[in-house]
Amino acid sequence: MPTDLALPVIPQAAVNAAAGGTVITSVFYTSTLIAQRISGSLRIHSGKAYPLTVVWGACSTAICLAFTHYNTEIISQSISHVLTKEIPNVLRQIGLEFNDYTPSSHRSGKGKNRGGDSIDDAIKMLEGIKIDYFPGKRWWQSRHSAVQHDAKQLFLGLSLYALFERRSFRTALPSTLISTGSYAHTPVHWHRKLPSVLLATSEVASSAQRRIIQQLGKIHGCHHCGSRQLVSPLVFNTSPNFIADHMPPTKLIKEKNVAWYRQMTGILAKQQLLPQCQTCFSRQGSAVKAGIDALAYHRPFRSWHLAPAAAYLLLLSEKQVLASSSSSSSSSITAPEVLENLSFLPYRLLQECRIFDVIDWLTGQPPVLEMIDFVESWIKLK
Repeated sequence: MPTDLALPVIPQAAVNAAAGGTVITSVFYTSTLIAQRISGSLRIHSGKAYPLTVVWGACSTAICLAFTHYNTEIISQSISHVLTKEIPNVLRQIGLEFNDYTPSSHRSGKGKNRGGDSIDDAIKMLEGIKIDYFPGKRWWQSRHSAVQHDAKQLFLGLSLYALFERRSFRTALPSTLISTGSYAHTPVHWHRKLPSVLLATSEVASSAQRRIIQQLGKIHGCHHCGSRQLVSPLVFNTSPNFIADHMPPTKLIKEKNVAWYRQMTGILAKQQLLPQCQTCFSRQGSAVKAGIDALAYHRPFRSWHLAPAAAYLLLLSEKQVLASSSSSSSSSITAPEVLENLSFLPYRLLQECRIFDVIDWLTGQPPVLEMIDFVESWIKLK
């Protein structure tokens, strides 16, 4: 006789955390694309002076984090309402019921459809999703507690973004095709087998340099748009083919080396080779010839887009640690408690590194609290 397989029950807290991380990542990724377009309309791109690109990129990322922080709850409630209320109601109005399309391989003694029960349980679980974007309070309570939590979320998200990206927030800006792109790797992105900076030895890359460029392109993508050409093997059945792009372009480097002080001192500007996709290569020639900043907007999803979700999960882990430390009284440890302690591990590791202590000190300073309070009131007013 076939028996029903008892599926493990997923804790509602885990479902809430996964839903929260998904919504937060989606909102932040979409807001970065919009902010990138705004920067391009203002003609602020990767070819501008380095201090300007760093400051503008950091401010743009902070604004996207603040927008995500203050709108995640509203967006998640709207999505949850559509998934758990609107869609089931529409299906029921046109005569479709979940139980009619669920396989009933075995029925219990009461005559209930186990498949239908699982669907109903899934709907109840979805209806119970609540994204707790404002984590629990710590021992340093004050009248600015809510603002402190907002500041802590923003500081942690910005720190994780900088740690994952390691390009000084330049990926928040579009790239200009006549200058080094936002996705260009730096000596910070070290690799034990690949050079961090590949200098050009002639106007044409050698076969050895092209092989290195192919490997760098698979890791970092096109230095202008960030494309790794992952679709080529799946759709066109061809391997990714990156161009060895000379940066700065040969025309501009020759004009720069004509300067009298470079000719007198013999210190000539050098070029480096960077991976470039076919699309950016086809647009670059006309842009260099005309001397205009043709912008390349990048849409690849990268690890730093997970920064606000990682900050959310870390602060949620902190809340669970504080709750468990205050309520733990028994000496016996069960299997769910072991899994729960594993979820606390990232927070405890960061706590050992004193990262949370630094963020706590920053979020307790009056100027920071006033700034976050102003941003919060301005966003709510808008």
